Amino acid sequence: MKKKKQIIAKLIAAAGVIGFAGLSWASIYWSQETGLFRIQQIEINGKTVIDKEEYVTVIGDWEGLTTRDVRPADILLAFESHPFVEAVRVSKQYPGTIRVDIVERNPVAFINMKPLIMVDSHGVVLPADGIADHFDIPFFSKFNPDIELYPAGHETLSQKVREAVNIISRIRNEYASLYENISEVTLSGNDEYIFILSERPTKIILGKNEPWKKLEVLREFESALNQPQGMTMFKHIDLRHKKQIVTRAWS
Repeated sequence: MKKKKQIIAKLIAAAGVIGFAGLSWASIYWSQETGLFRIQQIEINGKTVIDKEEYVTVIGDWEGLTTRDVRPADILLAFESHPFVEAVRVSKQYPGTIRVDIVERNPVAFINMKPLIMVDSHGVVLPADGIADHFDIPFFSKFNPDIELYPAGHETLSQKVREAVNIISRIRNEYASLYENISEVTLSGNDEYIFILSERPTKIILGKNEPWKKLEVLREFESALNQPQGMTMFKHIDLRHKKQIVTRAWS
């Protein structure tokens, strides 16, 4: 009797496995026949300057594919090759949606050359064509214009631009009022940094060495001014001299 019960139990278990397998196969067949997992939507999320339709084209031809056909790792690689994408996450939302969450790069300056380009705080080169009006950021002028130094989506190969990016990025983070007032960052004939302010325009001659020490002195100088026009009351502010600021008023 005991042996008979064991045989019956095994038969029931086997029937259950076969039934489950059959049900799974039937479900897969039904989903394929009805197009349940066919991709219906590519959902791009995140605050973006680049048109979301442009990002959809990064994926390539997805018409007729199902969410089972798509590997998120492949989509991830495709998006990481886009110059403006700093971070991306790809996920499937069954039955028929691919969700892409994007964090775009944030440019800190234009580089005044043809074609016009931008750089972010890491020195990564970004195309500006068609989107320049979205950004109110300073211009870098009189830097090496060799286009080979500025591969899109990669860090600039110009050492001087990388230095300028480090300076301007720190100003943006720690001296925001100055960053917002800088119209242009340019180089003198002997590679000294000069800031040109948006108002009037005042020139701030930073020089080459120890830029942040000089900017700290400038901040103290600005806060000590008891004039409504602030630093723009001067035509030149020269920070190249130790322990002093040399100014020249507008005539």
